[in-house]
Amino acid sequence: MGDQCARNRALTSWKREPSLTDKNPFPILVPIGLVGAVRFARIHIKGGVRVYAVDEHGTGREVCFTDTGVPVSDLRQIIDAGPEAAARLEIGGTAVDGRLLAPHIPARNIFCVGRNYSEHAQEFARSGFDATGSPDGQHMPEHPVVFTKPAASVIASGDVVDPHTDITSALDHEGEIGVIIGRRASKVSRDEAMDHVWGYTLINDVTARDLQRDHKQWFIGKSLDTFCPMGPWAVTADEIDIHDLRLQTRVNGELRQDTNTSQLIFDVATIIETLSAGVTLEPGGVIATGTPVGVGIGFDPPKYLTTGDQVVVSAPGLGELTNIIGPAAGRDRLRPAAGAELFVEKSGQGSPVVLIHGLGAPPPSTIRRPPPWPSITRCCATTCPATAAHPGTARPASPAGSRS
Repeated sequence: MGDQCARNRALTSWKREPSLTDKNPFPILVPIGLVGAVRFARIHIKGGVRVYAVDEHGTGREVCFTDTGVPVSDLRQIIDAGPEAAARLEIGGTAVDGRLLAPHIPARNIFCVGRNYSEHAQEFARSGFDATGSPDGQHMPEHPVVFTKPAASVIASGDVVDPHTDITSALDHEGEIGVIIGRRASKVSRDEAMDHVWGYTLINDVTARDLQRDHKQWFIGKSLDTFCPMGPWAVTADEIDIHDLRLQTRVNGELRQDTNTSQLIFDVATIIETLSAGVTLEPGGVIATGTPVGVGIGFDPPKYLTTGDQVVVSAPGLGELTNIIGPAAGRDRLRPAAGAELFVEKSGQGSPVVLIHGLGAPPPSTIRRPPPWPSITRCCATTCPATAAHPGTARPASPAGSRS
C-alpha cells in the first residue's frame, strides 16, 4: 500500500480525476477536499491495519499523507494532524477489501453519560434496576451521570458480542452517539467545547442489567469483554449536525429506539464542559452521550438479548453498527496447533514474528533479529510443533523496546 502511495505521488500530470465509483479507476490519488463527506474506517489487510476513506457505496480506499506518501494506519494520525489534515490527505484510486475493525480505539476508557434522555430516565427508574435513583424518586438528573467502559471492550461492527451467560441473564442494548475529541480540553467553557470535537461515531453500550443493579455502580455491568461495539466508521464533526440527528436501534428488525439528539438532557457541549472541569480530555478520547427510551428493560416483560439476536444502531451519515449476540469464540485466546493449544497474543503491525515462551533458553545460533517494530505473535505452550526440532527455541528474538 505504501508503495502504491509513493507511485501515485510520482505522477505529476493526469488527464482526469478518478471517480470513487469507477470499477477500474486510474491508480492515482484524489485530494480529500475534492470528494465531499469522508468516512474513515479501519481495515485489517494482509499488510497490516490501514485507515480507509469509505464512499457512499461502502467502498474503502487507502488514505495517505500527500507530503510524505505514508499510508494512515491509525485515526489518531489524522486527529493529531489537526484542522489542516484534509489538505494533507489524499484518497487512493484502488478499492481494497479487508476485515473491518472499530474505527478507533481510545487510549483511555470511554466516558459514558447515563440517563441523558428524559423518557429513558423514566423507563430506567420504573424498571427496578436503577440503584442510583434519588430518594425522592426524581428520575431527571441535575448533573450528568458519568461512568466509563474500558477501551478493551471495544469491538467492530460485524463482530460477535459475547453474552457472558455464565454471569448474566439480563443482556440489554443501548444505541448511542459517540463523540471523538480532537483537541486537548481542560477547563473549557460550554461556548468553547465544540471546538474540541473532532467527529462522531456510533456506539452500542451493551449492558448486563443484573450486574449493573447488583453492584450499584455501573462499571462491571457495562464493561464486560465485547460490550462496546463501535463503528462502522468515524465522521468529522463538520459533516454531522449533532443538534438534530436521528438515532435508531433495531433488534432482529424490530424498531426499539427512535429519537433525536435534540432531546438530550445534557448536550455535547455541556458534557465536555462538565468532564473537562477537572479531567483533561485528550485527543482521541471518546464520549458516549447516552441512550434513548426503548431499551429491553423498558418493556413488560423485559426484552433481553439472547444468542442469535441481531442489533443494529444507525444514524444518518454515521452508517449502521451491526452485531450478533454470541456465542463468542476464542475468549481465552487459545488456538489448536497439531494436538496442542497455544495462547496467542498479537500486537503491533508488519510481518509476523512468533515468540515461543517458557521453553528454556534458546541456543545462540537460533536467534535472529527481525526488522524494527514487527507484528508480534506470542505463544505459550508446553508442547509446540514450532520448537520440536530445537526445544527452547525463540524464533526470532524480540527487538529492543518491543513488547512480548
